[in-house]
Amino acid sequence: MHPYILLLIADTCVAAQFNLSKLYQRKYAHGMRDDLTFPMVSGLVTAPFFVLVGLLLNRALPSVSAFSIGMAAAFAALNAISLFTGILTLKRGGVTGYTVFMMLGGMILPYIYGLVFLEEQPSIVRIIGLAAVTAALLFFAMDGGKGEQKKTLKGYYPLCMAVFMLNGTSCVLSKIHAIHPQAIPASDYILWMNLFQAGIAGTALLVYLRRHGKAKTPAALPQCPPAADGAKRTWKGYLVIAIYAVDSGIGYLLQLIPAQTVPASALYPFVTGGSILISTLMAAVWFKEKIGKWGIAGIAVAFIGTVLFMF
Repeated sequence: MHPYILLLIADTCVAAQFNLSKLYQRKYAHGMRDDLTFPMVSGLVTAPFFVLVGLLLNRALPSVSAFSIGMAAAFAALNAISLFTGILTLKRGGVTGYTVFMMLGGMILPYIYGLVFLEEQPSIVRIIGLAAVTAALLFFAMDGGKGEQKKTLKGYYPLCMAVFMLNGTSCVLSKIHAIHPQAIPASDYILWMNLFQAGIAGTALLVYLRRHGKAKTPAALPQCPPAADGAKRTWKGYLVIAIYAVDSGIGYLLQLIPAQTVPASALYPFVTGGSILISTLMAAVWFKEKIGKWGIAGIAVAFIGTVLFMF
């Protein structure tokens, strides 16, 4: 299958991630326990899923290399921190600002890495595409700022900047692993990454529970009041995390496969523009979010920019 077709499917998965994360934050995240539960359960669900994927694709048990294990551990730490930081960010301000910072980080840092360290040659068409995608993200921010009409809490923008750096660094690590001669298959890499993520988030959760064991919050995870339907809502929360985990794993796998041949300076801007475009459309359907004139302009410009990166 053509690598850009795989990336388009990956864009759809990434867009779904944003909306599933938004759903979890709004309905099922009611405290630090829930915030830490999200990356832990996500990792635990994704890991066995990719054992099956590896058996189907590679017809072998998960492989190991010192390089890939080290990269998986580093990526997992960044990803767990990024998921946790994302939930904290969404509690302090709007989704649009968070999305803009996160995707800009995932686009700009790998693009710079590809040009500087991999000696990738920039083309005029892709530079125009990069400018278009960046302009589109600004349009979305302008549209979101007017539509939400709410004040951001203290710490929102520092957290957004942290998300920018975390996601950008994660994307750089993905590219480094994908092109390294000692890299294990993508499905195995995702397996180890999620096992590390579950371990890191689980350890943080145990430390939190040990220090706050006498808190007045419910013991069940996620904490989903009221008590009358708490169990039902709890399992719905877990279901959202599970769907997010599988969707995230598939989306990441479909990014890793083309990363072996597609230049970083084209790969991540394409993912950025496409996922923002599809995410906006999904939010309009799932959450009935209205798209203003700046949002419509952003969709059009993002589409044009994304298409330019295919050349």
